[in-house]
Amino acid sequence: MRVISLVSIVFFVLTYGFGGSQETSILYKIGILIEPVTEFFGLKWQAFLAFCASAISKESLLGVLNTFYGSGGNIVSSTFGAKTVGSSLAISSILATHFTKAQGLAIIYAISFNMPCVSALAATARETHSVKWTAKIGIFYTIFSLKIACIIYHIALLLF
Repeated sequence: MRVISLVSIVFFVLTYGFGGSQETSILYKIGILIEPVTEFFGLKWQAFLAFCASAISKESLLGVLNTFYGSGGNIVSSTFGAKTVGSSLAISSILATHFTKAQGLAIIYAISFNMPCVSALAATARETHSVKWTAKIGIFYTIFSLKIACIIYHIALLLF
């Protein structure tokens, strides 16, 4: 719970720039810069940043997506709004409102096949006693999940 809150708060702070406008924020500027690449995988920049946060903990995805797309104007509702009762309803409404069917499938597959979390990767490092092997595993999970998302996205574009 602490990790989820911390990740959500960091994304919340980086999302709102000077003057309260999202367009002046650091994440917005980074997102616009990387979006041409992330769209190839079927991920909007907001979804890609949520994908990156899900590597820290899968549950962080909810807080990050709610920070970007939620109706909450304050830090408490943005951080905890997606994790209240009916969180599956909240995330499904966010996906339905802001993503096409192909993009929704892409983010679902990207998150599903991404590395479980940094804690699992740290446990792997402790068990293998190899930073090199652990880095390979982390890179493999990330690249594999983005490839799967890309394939699903482009197939879904043909179907929908």
